[in-house]
Amino acid sequence: METHSAPIDGSCRNGNFVSKLKVVVFDMQPITPAIGGGRQRLLGIFHALGEDIETIYVGSYDWPGEAARDLQVTPGLREICVPLSAQHHAEADKLAQGVGGTVVIDAAFSIQAQLSPEWMAEARKRIEWAEVVVFEHPWAYSPLKSYLKRDQLLVYDAQNVESFLKAESLGFEGVAGDIVNEVARNEYDLLVNADLVLCCSEEDSSQFSKIFEIPESKLRIAPNGAFTRSATESIALRRMAARSGDAAEDTRPVAVFMGSQYGPNADAARFIVAEVAPVNADMHFVLIGSVSETLSEHVLPNNVTLTGVVSDEERDAWLLRADIALNPMNAGSGTNVKMFDYLAAGLPVLTTAIGARGICDKATAPSFLRLVQLERFSAELPSFFYDQMGAVHAQAWDFVDSRFSWEGISAAVGDAIAMVYAAKQSPPTMRETVLILCPWNIRCGIGEHSAYLADGFRQSGHEVVIYGNRMDGHPSVGFELELGYPVVRGWVWDNQTWCDSRLDQERYREVLSRVHPTYVVVQHHSAYMPAYDYGQAVRIAKEMGASVIVEAHDARNLSNDAAAVLTSAGAALVVHDESERAAYSADVADAVRILHLPVYSRKKGAEQIVEHDPSAPVISGFGFLRPYKGVHIAIEAIALIRKQFPNVRYKGWHALYPGSESQEYYKYCVNLAKKLGIQDAVSLETDFVPIEDVVTGLALSSLVLLPYEPSREGASAAANIAVAAGRPLVVSQSLIFRPLAQVVITAAEHKTAAYAHEVISLLKNERRARKLADAARRWAEDNSYVAAASQLLKMDERSNS
Repeated sequence: METHSAPIDGSCRNGNFVSKLKVVVFDMQPITPAIGGGRQRLLGIFHALGEDIETIYVGSYDWPGEAARDLQVTPGLREICVPLSAQHHAEADKLAQGVGGTVVIDAAFSIQAQLSPEWMAEARKRIEWAEVVVFEHPWAYSPLKSYLKRDQLLVYDAQNVESFLKAESLGFEGVAGDIVNEVARNEYDLLVNADLVLCCSEEDSSQFSKIFEIPESKLRIAPNGAFTRSATESIALRRMAARSGDAAEDTRPVAVFMGSQYGPNADAARFIVAEVAPVNADMHFVLIGSVSETLSEHVLPNNVTLTGVVSDEERDAWLLRADIALNPMNAGSGTNVKMFDYLAAGLPVLTTAIGARGICDKATAPSFLRLVQLERFSAELPSFFYDQMGAVHAQAWDFVDSRFSWEGISAAVGDAIAMVYAAKQSPPTMRETVLILCPWNIRCGIGEHSAYLADGFRQSGHEVVIYGNRMDGHPSVGFELELGYPVVRGWVWDNQTWCDSRLDQERYREVLSRVHPTYVVVQHHSAYMPAYDYGQAVRIAKEMGASVIVEAHDARNLSNDAAAVLTSAGAALVVHDESERAAYSADVADAVRILHLPVYSRKKGAEQIVEHDPSAPVISGFGFLRPYKGVHIAIEAIALIRKQFPNVRYKGWHALYPGSESQEYYKYCVNLAKKLGIQDAVSLETDFVPIEDVVTGLALSSLVLLPYEPSREGASAAANIAVAAGRPLVVSQSLIFRPLAQVVITAAEHKTAAYAHEVISLLKNERRARKLADAARRWAEDNSYVAAASQLLKMDERSNS
């Protein structure tokens, strides 16, 4: 990345001059050049934590002969490297001889750091300056621990579960055992004392909580990633430019592997040279990075090229010229940074499950990622390559950009650090903890509701822990929610075969015993888990002293007997409409509470007054692209409305729902628009767009149309999103819209002509439309998630209806 020399000092925040939050990060390697996964993570995580955060990195070199360095790497990141002393290197080399020559200068840093007094002096100086102290590995924590101040925020960015990795590579015999024990001691001590722990993957987070018994409340997942937003050209154009100068005589497809001299990387490189390249002679295998040095004694096949260590530009050139990437990893912890570089270069990737850890599993892998067992790697390579020839470049880049972009991850980490730091500086209070059992960070409306509710709890002064579904078969929608809240996963939502959904009771008890929540809020839908499992979730939480609130999102599908299981176990059952409570017997209804589905609030400052062109109205819609959402009816209505408003357009935010039904429905809607001759007036956004962007888009429309089929669910999150946009809203007679009856227009019948009539009436009556928009805005204010969060926690079994 480009380096800068401009000094960093105070900043202007909200019109007031304040100093930036001061963050110091410690490790014993350099950041630049960012060669290898460890340095790439350092640069990625800390390069741009935020405009109001100043970051200084203090590192060194694990080899002798380098000069001191002080660079402004980015506007927000300064890198200071102080060379270790000659005595330090000599002692580290001596220790390495006792473990068969393996480099242990990192693992032994905690007991040898005092041999480098200049490094220690710089570290002490920066600790005195900082408000937030981050340790990138556990090695430097022990020698610096005594200099830390009580009011500083202590953060551990855990690249791996280091004690496991060192035990795996060194063993426990003799000197090696002493080193491994020292690493484990430092890692445990740092985990216990840290205020915030950043993990690369859910697997690492789970190990920290299970094995080291670290509270889930301090764990967050900050995934590895790749820089995706610096290039001005599309990935397709960049690949075309990189290949334009290739020599015509070598037309073999190029397969790349990239890595440092890390043990599992070396094993993978040897596997490629010995097993994969010889049986795929028509391909050219290029191994990039210092991993090449581990093959110096091997006789290489003539279709293998070793590049050695290369510059960032050379590395990118190789990746852009390649046809496919390989990742035959068979061991390791954390996630493989190389995977994100591969995908950011638009490459399809053949990998093992270990190599894809933290990215996807076999069930959720996109088409350009294939997970195979190591013994099948050589055989699968040709077919996967020919399946993917030239078809996936943009999709692979989009995948990384939306979920694993360093630019986004760094900003989100900065937000998390600032939030936890602010909480630590606040006066000590007895903050009650809310554990929310819900679907989390997947494409699900109730999952979105859970995220807004969690924010409402936090704004009302509660600690929040998420007990989410295991991600088996569920692709993540991004990293923000994993960084924003402590997330534990332990219930199974099987939306593949629909037969294995369940609550892992042992895991659930284990988490409850560590979190000690005051409240457990269960998000219920009959498609998530069987009634028995929901009953057990309530019963176990009550046994452990928590108040339990079950929010039913399809109460009309929740039978009286199933509801009785929940209420008799001690839960307050929350529904969204009086008619839902009326369906239960008197003994069950006594424990049922009503809470209108809350309304998403736009971010402060996002409000805007939009002048709508009456001659070119925009009708908008929102909700997953599924037949019961009535998008086809909206399209037919546009054709009718066009007779009086020729310039009318339809803009719908309708993300594709997993499965073939949604894809087929999309084709049907597109063909319908063509058949009606209005394809130019219909726009369907089928990507999963952030809600803030959807609300902003809806706010720019003339009105919102939701012609849903009748539903037995109690409320519509989509309707509330539309209300949050402050636009007039036309809906069907579906019961899910009943809570909004006073602020919407309900069509007389579920027919295209009825919807078209109501839309035309509103477009012709500006005063009525403005009155509806004002009513929607007031409803949104009165039914915010912050207000709902406070109300919900009062609805336990001791409350009155």
